[in-house]
Amino acid sequence: MSLVERDSQLSQLTQLFSSCQLGQGAVAVVSGPVAAGKSQLLYTFASQAIQEGAVVLCASGSLAESSLPLGMLGQLLQNATRPPDDKPADVGEPSHISSVLPALEAGEQERVTAMEQVREALLGVAQDRPMIIGIDDVHDADIFSLQCLLYCVRRIRSARVLVILTSTESRLERSTPFIELLRLPHCHRIRLSPLSEYGVATALSEHLDSRVAEQSASAWHKASGGNPLLLRALIDDHQVPAGPAPDKQSVSPLAGRSYRQAVLSCLKRDESGMLRVAHGLAILGEDATPKLVGELTGMDPISVNESIHALESAGLLGAGRFRHPHARVAVLASLAPEDRAHMHQDAGRLLYNTGAAAVVVARHLIAADDVPEPWASPVLREAARHALTDDRPELAVECLELADQVTCGGSESTAIKALLTAAEWRIDPARALRHLPGFVDALRAGTLNDRYVVVAIRLLLWHGHLDEVMAMLEHIAERAETEAPPHSVRDWLKVLCPPLLSHVALPEPEPAALRSLTTPVETAAATALSSVLSGDAGGDGVSKAEQALESLRLDDSALEPIVTSLLALIYADELDKATTWCDGYLEEAAVREAPSWRAQLSAVRAEIALRRGDLAGADRHAWQALQQMSSAAWGVGIGLPLGSLIQASCALGKAEDAELALGTPTPESLLKSRYGLHYLYARGRHHFSVNRFRAALNDFQTCGELMVAWDMDLPAFIPWRSEAAAAHLRIGNQARARQLVEAQLERPGAGQGRVRGITLRLLAATSELKGRTALLRESVDILNDCGDRYELAHSLADLSQAYQALNQLSWARSTLRLAAQAARECQAESLLDTIVAAEEPSPPQPDQDPAAEEGMAPLSDAERRVAMLAARGDTNREIARRLYITISTVEQHLTRVYRKLNVAGREDLAVRLHAVTTVA
Repeated sequence: MSLVERDSQLSQLTQLFSSCQLGQGAVAVVSGPVAAGKSQLLYTFASQAIQEGAVVLCASGSLAESSLPLGMLGQLLQNATRPPDDKPADVGEPSHISSVLPALEAGEQERVTAMEQVREALLGVAQDRPMIIGIDDVHDADIFSLQCLLYCVRRIRSARVLVILTSTESRLERSTPFIELLRLPHCHRIRLSPLSEYGVATALSEHLDSRVAEQSASAWHKASGGNPLLLRALIDDHQVPAGPAPDKQSVSPLAGRSYRQAVLSCLKRDESGMLRVAHGLAILGEDATPKLVGELTGMDPISVNESIHALESAGLLGAGRFRHPHARVAVLASLAPEDRAHMHQDAGRLLYNTGAAAVVVARHLIAADDVPEPWASPVLREAARHALTDDRPELAVECLELADQVTCGGSESTAIKALLTAAEWRIDPARALRHLPGFVDALRAGTLNDRYVVVAIRLLLWHGHLDEVMAMLEHIAERAETEAPPHSVRDWLKVLCPPLLSHVALPEPEPAALRSLTTPVETAAATALSSVLSGDAGGDGVSKAEQALESLRLDDSALEPIVTSLLALIYADELDKATTWCDGYLEEAAVREAPSWRAQLSAVRAEIALRRGDLAGADRHAWQALQQMSSAAWGVGIGLPLGSLIQASCALGKAEDAELALGTPTPESLLKSRYGLHYLYARGRHHFSVNRFRAALNDFQTCGELMVAWDMDLPAFIPWRSEAAAAHLRIGNQARARQLVEAQLERPGAGQGRVRGITLRLLAATSELKGRTALLRESVDILNDCGDRYELAHSLADLSQAYQALNQLSWARSTLRLAAQAARECQAESLLDTIVAAEEPSPPQPDQDPAAEEGMAPLSDAERRVAMLAARGDTNREIARRLYITISTVEQHLTRVYRKLNVAGREDLAVRLHAVTTVA
């Protein structure tokens, strides 16, 4: 790297050398921060002086040789460099100089005589030429060489000698001999400063286009602090190519190995305490203060502040913090592992004593991998709670694992494991499974607090360990006192795992210990879902679910009641409300980067999309849910996203995806959970889609039997009877199909909404031809209002077939086109193939009404449909609703009908069409 911004310093040395040639000796003390370019300046000038006829003696101070007597003087005499045409003088061997050592250690007179001999030896090297004596890092010179040097310097004012000494600023200012040296009239101080932004740009221009270098200079200056050594290292790490880079506006610095080595090189050049302070700053990080650094390193405040100032001058620090994170990495790596751990332990203790936040203290204890004193374990638990609140579950796990290492069992250990389970559940529920044996053992030993029982039970239920759950509930019931009992736990167990209610005898009244398993909001959510599944007619379930959602903030303990409340809204056919709540929680879960939250909420969102006929959305959300967690982590909950994915894949015509989903490993106890019903129903629909009707019927009937046994036979939850009826129709058992459909209409909630629309379609399929169209038209109206485009397409297709059977071909064709449109909108490829096949043109029927057709010959098909409905007395709104067009479109069609048939309005239109029919 060229001597950027060093021209003025070179000029100063050149002027001093010119005076030296005239017999005016001088001393130049070059000082500056570590690695500021002092050595480069010295040797560059020395090379120039040799070319101008000077004799140059150079030496470098070294901490390793600072205890070697007269070591530096020996270097000077050995390293004499003369002009190319000059002959060396005979100054004797270096041992000639070392022979004065005993005299330097003797009395005053002998010492003066010895130093005079040294002066004469040095001057004798030059003979009749000017001489440059350059000593780099003079602060590391041995004491005897330094004494002789200072003696000579005081006596060269009239000699043709220029002495150049380099030293770091901090070492120079603390040295008494050099302070005295600076007072000499022929001593000149030359200070080097870090490179400016312009200097950095000039250095970069050697590797980049000048325009790019100018644009990049600010970032490179900030990273290097203007330190030439650090800048050079950054350039090496970045591997900046020579030549222009016209396609880039700027280039950012990338620190790597060279930069880290340069950082350590800077620190190890100075033994004044910079490295110790750098270690303290690196250990304490953002919590570092001069006081804490001093206490951690055992240094006094003044020395700490001086070292911080030196580090800032060297470009390593900015505002007391490392300019680049790799600088801190390098400093930490320079510590031996045991020293680093010890310092982190001390830092944790210091911060704890100053009242620092628990998370701050915990980070140091984790880095030390040790809990030195009793106060540490509670701090780690508190830090874990804060970490979970701040969406840092990995940090919480680290805190709790360290705390658990030093806890000797008992209730404290159980509390730690409960928190650890919550933290790992958020990351991956499968990881949390390893804590189950500890919970079971703690329960049997009587050390499991009731508030942690729910953690264990949820974990056991999620992974399908029903036997352990039953044993746990029985154990609690045996030792619990009885009080006045709500049915909260019954509702909670019913919605989580219904089979438990028939195997676990809960006494009346419920024990307080069992009621304490659920919080009020968990109770409200469970009661809401239980109420909905039981056929709540008063709407209390929906109200309770909304109240629960309004009081819940997304966190680990709230996720279950949130999902429970959302499913209550879905099963109650309140899809708009469920969508609003679910989308809000999903967005928050994404921002907070919680995989298990996103997985479960995506599964709920897939179920909503499926019931809206948004097949692509259901497929997308279900895949997202399954990708966020492994199948092992999902436990029995996997039934919900798998069920949505299988149904969506079948409807989308992606049979291979459905088969793949069915091949996903599931827990053996899946079909003993509510989530298993979703899976069983979806598997039945897949069997139906590939014409395995008896297999489908078996799944639908099994699903229905479980729903009846578990008191959740709600068609809005799963309309198993209508699907079983469809299977019976394909098998040829129309009577049984009719019975199932009529039974479904009698179930709570089946008299309205989406389920009624689906059921009416199946009822029409089991009815006489003349009654089908009315049922199907009502089904179409209901499903259109509900927004389920997929089921709407099915009902429209069936309605078209009914019109076709009644020879109402115009209505059949127009209805079939609407069915195709609805199928395309929801990408229902399988259904669309069936509809397209039915759209093939058919020959005219002999019993069509030719006169009526001739009377409306000028009209298009769309205009004919509108005209017929208007003639029979339907309002514009009724026509729009029936034909699924806007009122404005109806008005436009009627305007053209009146013009083409030459009628004045609806009355004339009715008369005209009636007359045509009468004539016919």
